[in-house]
Amino acid sequence: MEPVFELLGAQDAEALQALSVTYPEFGDAHAAGRVGHHFMVARSDALPKADAFELVASTAAHYRTLGHAFVVTEATSQWTGAACETLGATRVHFAPFRAHRTVRPSGEPLADTVTSPDGFLSSKDSGSMLYVIRLA
Repeated sequence: MEPVFELLGAQDAEALQALSVTYPEFGDAHAAGRVGHHFMVARSDALPKADAFELVASTAAHYRTLGHAFVVTEATSQWTGAACETLGATRVHFAPFRAHRTVRPSGEPLADTVTSPDGFLSSKDSGSMLYVIRLA
């Protein structure tokens, strides 16, 4: 999972810094620990699509109860993105999966090493969209 964490971590760092500088209200909330982070909302073929919405919506409600002003989440599937959009989230940063070769290229799986046939993190021509949901 290390290459995925690196991509998402870099996305978070860049976006949160830019948001904090550009939007003082967000920056103040972030500095005060009032920005929640819903990391890696899971979606598999075994999970009904409607559950992605419930996962995002219930997390936003929980963070609101805790007194947070915002919540950020990475959407790496269309279901998470759709849930965020339905809740009125703002798209703030896109990190494409195929911008840079980040894993070892190999046609065969290798023990203890993340590989892909062409060295890219995913074969999907998509990526991670970072969303911000205003709670307050």
